[in-house]
Amino acid sequence: MNQKPLNNQWRCVGPGSKGITHAEIVINEEEKCYICEGENEHRTNNLSLFRKPSILIAVMAGVAALISGVHGLLTLFNPLVISPVISPEWYSSGDRVLFKEKSNTDRDSGVKAFRDGDYAKAQAFFEKAVESDRKKRHTEPELQVYLNNAKARQAGSTLMLAAVLPVDNREDQAKEMLRGIADAQTQFNDSGGANGRLLEVLIANDANDSKRAASIAQKLTDNSAVLGVIGHNASSASEAGLKKYEKANPPLAMISPTSTSNTLVSKVFFRTVPSDKESGKKLAYYTKKNLHIDKVAIFYNPNDTTYSTSLQKAFESNFQQIGGQVVRKVSLSKPNLNAENEVKSLSGQVSAVLLFPDVNLTTEAIQIAKANFKLKGQRPQLLGGDVLYNLDTLNEGGTALEGLILSVPWFAGEENTKKFADKASERWGGQISWRTATAFDASHALIKALSGKHPTRANVLQNLRSIYLTPTKTSGKPVEFSKMGDICRVPVLVKVIGKEFQILPVSEKSRGVYQEHHNHIANAASNCN
Repeated sequence: MNQKPLNNQWRCVGPGSKGITHAEIVINEEEKCYICEGENEHRTNNLSLFRKPSILIAVMAGVAALISGVHGLLTLFNPLVISPVISPEWYSSGDRVLFKEKSNTDRDSGVKAFRDGDYAKAQAFFEKAVESDRKKRHTEPELQVYLNNAKARQAGSTLMLAAVLPVDNREDQAKEMLRGIADAQTQFNDSGGANGRLLEVLIANDANDSKRAASIAQKLTDNSAVLGVIGHNASSASEAGLKKYEKANPPLAMISPTSTSNTLVSKVFFRTVPSDKESGKKLAYYTKKNLHIDKVAIFYNPNDTTYSTSLQKAFESNFQQIGGQVVRKVSLSKPNLNAENEVKSLSGQVSAVLLFPDVNLTTEAIQIAKANFKLKGQRPQLLGGDVLYNLDTLNEGGTALEGLILSVPWFAGEENTKKFADKASERWGGQISWRTATAFDASHALIKALSGKHPTRANVLQNLRSIYLTPTKTSGKPVEFSKMGDICRVPVLVKVIGKEFQILPVSEKSRGVYQEHHNHIANAASNCN
């Protein structure tokens, strides 16, 4: 039921039009509750409350108490302390726009209709918006999700998953993930869903920020309709969210398509991307066994413990175990980094340079590559992690990146992934990324897990532990999780050739040696249920 209002805000605990009872949250005066869709019953009475002397005295007393450090205003109308305000702009099933860089009249009309509860009208507008985008060969995945949600609401009680994405500061990556999620949702709903129920995807924007991720995770656990979470993106955000999901009663399962850190371990955590442990191991074996390089330098961010340092430690540990030596480790985050001086100081000491930046230091890593390119004579071989696996890297690095070898989670050019890649590329009007593939796989794993007669958080979590999806149901490779929740899949090595990423040519794999360490990694990763 709706609680008494605050100034320009109101409190809700459900059940609203969706019949969901939830923890108390504070909503802006004109907004519906983003969880249960409850409305502010006291909207017209807000001003009259503050005209009453008794209320005015209470407000003044509350202000005085607040000045003295007491939570006076928070308890004026409720003896319980109110939860922090969680911005409704962080969430949407179709009732607000999260990706705002482009104007679209039909989209905006659909959002208004969705907010008003007129889902048939919302569907009509979203269909027009999607069709308009398709004619331009560039469909926004947010529109497809909202269209699917509008259809699902009309069909009755929905099955709900949350997708937590970094919309604010990594919009391109957020869209890459959402494309895979939207495709999986469309396939499931178009096939009739499960037991007459269609899938609704609630999008949440955590901006790759740990504090916001924790707040969002708490709200998702409080929403009993949410059966699972796809996300988060950054390992640091996933780490913050996991602390909330695993403490929930019952716990809430999470599958990250992109978080690779070795520190992510939880009974509720799964991922459809190989961990840093596997990527570091693959790079270490290839460097030592195939390239026959014994001494290397590593450029990384020691302050980023959830990706950059995680990958650095995985590589270094495996490289040393097979006889390699890390001669020097250089921080990409140190002030006034002089790329040319750093690279020149390594002359004659190393035969390879490993680039392990976090997402905020890719430019610094590319500066190292450019400095390496300027060297005369034999240059150290460049290798790196998946954070550099994108078109922005190629555009920024240019010819300096020629020959760079990366360990990546998925590659569109492989024989078993090409069918999915071509279909998705046609669907979205351009080349797709590995994030689209791994998000598609994560979505299908959760969909499979909740497709029973009476899905609950408990049986979704239990089903994920024994899930198996054939390549025809995924982005091209089987989906199965180890006992630790890791995907039973090995990374792929790609190389920059002619200013584009290509699968490492077979001729460069030295077949026998490469196959030996490839099998070693594959056997370890395949230690599944």
